[in-house]
Amino acid sequence: MGTDALVVDCDGAVYPCFHRRDLAAGHILGEDPADLRANIERAALRVRDASCYGEHCVSLFCGVED
Repeated sequence: MGTDALVVDCDGAVYPCFHRRDLAAGHILGEDPADLRANIERAALRVRDASCYGEHCVSLFCGVED
């Protein structure tokens, strides 16, 4: 996903990637915005150049009707 996108789950937890729940960056309502941004950037460094993007990520949208 990189640093230009983030994932916010239904509980407000923020992650840099749909599949890397081990890289939690904080909580959308419980963090200072500057701290949350810094946490996201740090966590995103671990997935920024990941070679895993492809069918695994696209599979999140399988079954979605147009």
